[in-house]
Amino acid sequence: MSLTFLRATAVRLAHANGEYARLQARAIEVGVLRMHGQHPIPIPGLKVRPAEQQAKLEHDVEATLDEIPPATLPIAATLPIDEPYRLPDLTEFSDIPDRPQ
Repeated sequence: MSLTFLRATAVRLAHANGEYARLQARAIEVGVLRMHGQHPIPIPGLKVRPAEQQAKLEHDVEATLDEIPPATLPIAATLPIDEPYRLPDLTEFSDIPDRPQ
């Protein structure tokens, strides 16, 4: 269940910061997607692409993360994910011992 919420949060973030639209435009540019009305549909992979599209596609596949950095939201807030993870104190939820003594 928590992975479902994580996925939903990632989808919202990708749409909120414009990353989805940027990557969709790039996928159309390199010939991986095409628009069918308002909906993108995949183009089959075993297809001869023009040399320029093929070069862009190979660049994106082989590029390091430094070459194509992800976009982030331009906010000045410190989010919980920016903080180091700390386990809660075991007595925070109950002071009843877990094993009889």
